[in-house]
Amino acid sequence: MNLFRKTSKKTFKYCIIRRNDDNLGLCSHILTALGGMNYAYSNELIPIVDISYKSKTTDQNLWEYFFVQPSGYSLNSEIENNSIIISGVDTFRPKLSMDFLTNECLIDFWREFFLKNIAYSSAIQTRFNGNLEQIESKIKLNNTLGVLCRGTDYIKLRPQLHPVQPTKEYMIQRTKEKLNEFNIDDIFLVTEDKNIADLFKKTFGHRVYQVDNNQVSDYDSGYLRNHLLKSSDPILVQWEKYFSNIFLLSKCHYMLASRTSGSVVAYLMASNNMKSDFINLGTYGVDDESFYRRENV
Repeated sequence: MNLFRKTSKKTFKYCIIRRNDDNLGLCSHILTALGGMNYAYSNELIPIVDISYKSKTTDQNLWEYFFVQPSGYSLNSEIENNSIIISGVDTFRPKLSMDFLTNECLIDFWREFFLKNIAYSSAIQTRFNGNLEQIESKIKLNNTLGVLCRGTDYIKLRPQLHPVQPTKEYMIQRTKEKLNEFNIDDIFLVTEDKNIADLFKKTFGHRVYQVDNNQVSDYDSGYLRNHLLKSSDPILVQWEKYFSNIFLLSKCHYMLASRTSGSVVAYLMASNNMKSDFINLGTYGVDDESFYRRENV
């Protein structure tokens, strides 16, 4: 893949990190933005992250809603004309593979890189700190099992070459095992799927804690983003609610998670004393059939 927008020998000053795919979530953008930033620094370029978003009421760069630009620069026509554009996908970056997640050197590198280059906007930092105080008035996250479990489109579409997502029944059993292993009682649950949340509440009762993240109860088909567009909440609001959950998940000292961009971002945001267990059931389209046959017996 050619990462460069232009092929002339002009020396560029800026590197715009931009992915043209409306189906991507914020955490996927974060992972590729990290790779893009590292690419820019390695090539003596100034990185600028662009998540363009247009609606009837706004036209903005969503990166700047959540974060401060790593370079301090915002897009303008002069910068556009003196830049290369990369997606960040094909760069050295954090990944969802077990090879990455079990490599302590890589995790340490990207945690430090995240800390140095990702700063929340003042409004987001204030709201997230408020959410943290609210949840910690009920439970102590350093003695809580954070559980992330994806459903809806990830289970339905089984995207090629992405990690296999566990069934809700599988996650219930693994959660029981982890609660016993760590000798803890409380669960902080992150899921967009109301069916998953309902089963956790039925199984564990008052031990399950959540914050609002637009759980979907009537998902049928297609990408989740298209379903969420029907909601009364704008995508921007829904992203903020979800990312607030990822922020809180990163504060847990114990995490059980399916492999998604969200769980990887939470792991990079976490301190190095987090005990994590990432579910490894293979890859869709490669080695996933045996798991689903076993689960459906």
